[in-house]
Amino acid sequence: MQQNIKSYCENLAYNYDIPKDIERNEWLKAYYYMTDILLINENKFHNYFYHLISYGKCDKNFFLEVIDIHINSWRNIRRSMNNLWTKKLNDTFKNHPYVTKK
Repeated sequence: MQQNIKSYCENLAYNYDIPKDIERNEWLKAYYYMTDILLINENKFHNYFYHLISYGKCDKNFFLEVIDIHINSWRNIRRSMNNLWTKKLNDTFKNHPYVTKK
């Protein structure tokens, strides 16, 4: 996901003739934000999963349902971050004062 956003950022910067330092700064903002959100959610998942397995055996269907819920949750988090940062980068580069459109 982060690599996709990096490629998107590079393509936008090229198309709008954004200087490399601005491209790098915007990419780093996106990178650190995405990393923080992913680490926070990974920690939540770890804590939840730890509590789940600390109770011992559980029903197989319940366990698989919990895993499925978390898979869907991660998918939604990745999609929302991807949408957020593609829009944010597009708006930032499009409205940059030094933009020369090709």
